[in-house]
Amino acid sequence: MGRLEFEDWEQRWKELFEKLEKEGYINLSSDERLWYNVRGFIDAINSGGIGSFYIDKWFENMNDTLDDLKKLEANNAIEMLNQVNELLPKGILLRDPDEISDVFANMDEQSEEFDEFLNELNEKFEEDIEDELETKLDEVVKRLLN
Repeated sequence: MGRLEFEDWEQRWKELFEKLEKEGYINLSSDERLWYNVRGFIDAINSGGIGSFYIDKWFENMNDTLDDLKKLEANNAIEMLNQVNELLPKGILLRDPDEISDVFANMDEQSEEFDEFLNELNEKFEEDIEDELETKLDEVVKRLLN
């Protein structure tokens, strides 16, 4: 079976967000959480690069996202996040979401080298990571649709 089209899972995605709003993140099933976190990771990068993952606060579930990527054996995506995390000030990911967004945005604005590094990661994501991640995520979504 081929890759899922957006229309195949659009309604279930809306239902997931309704559940998230009503019951909270903690009440998502393991597969729902995985879908939410990994889809958020993919969409953030597609909408504005890896920086969007941090600035748009998707990183708030960083540990869960890394765990979910491990479940998918998405080692390249994990490495990508770890490379960025290592450049951030120690402990910053445990702080206020607005603070990490500001720190990340400031690092991007102040350092041409940091900006080039992010661009390289974005290219690697587009060329080597995204399709594999989408295919692996489709298997999870198929389980949820059944």
